[in-house]
Amino acid sequence: GVLYEDLLKKTGVELGLKKESLKYFTICQGHEWPIKRFKTGDVIALGLQDLSFQKWCFDLKEERDLILRDPAATHLIFSQAQHDISTG
Repeated sequence: GVLYEDLLKKTGVELGLKKESLKYFTICQGHEWPIKRFKTGDVIALGLQDLSFQKWCFDLKEERDLILRDPAATHLIFSQAQHDISTG
């Protein structure tokens, strides 16, 4: 398996997120209806197919600040919102 925090960091780098922005995102099992949110220390099984990288920020001021300072985060938040709207 792979440690959650290692996968989160690697995913953040690949997506171009600033290091300080990672705390506002998480990795979940499931796409449209996540059934599990992984946390620090969790080992994610290799070959698990239905992982998703999702915004995990519920404070509007923090989210607004994140959008202003990290273009990659802005793109991800927009994409997640667009997906959420299209799937209801």
